[in-house]
Amino acid sequence: TQSTGEFSSHLMVELYDRGNVCLCDSNHVITAILRTREDAKEDVRYAVGHFYPRELCQTLSEPNLETLKESISTIKPNTQLKRFLNYQNPFSIPLIGHVLHKPE
Repeated sequence: TQSTGEFSSHLMVELYDRGNVCLCDSNHVITAILRTREDAKEDVRYAVGHFYPRELCQTLSEPNLETLKESISTIKPNTQLKRFLNYQNPFSIPLIGHVLHKPE
């Protein structure tokens, strides 16, 4: 959120599936969007001029380190760590891969 009141704007960054970026006005009407799409299950259209459905947003919390350590200790041999972690938390495989990437 930038500014306050009627002049505020909100940047929505979606970190799932192929991701998306939306800019909304103070009333949460989409003013710019990277990728227009429809969600038939929720009967929502993500496009300029449509309301951004904040009620469908998921708030992410920081993973519990101890729980993560316990679950990683149960990994079977030949299991891809990215895929395993994808089932353990709400983050996408590309995002997990980015975090696990070791800089050269």
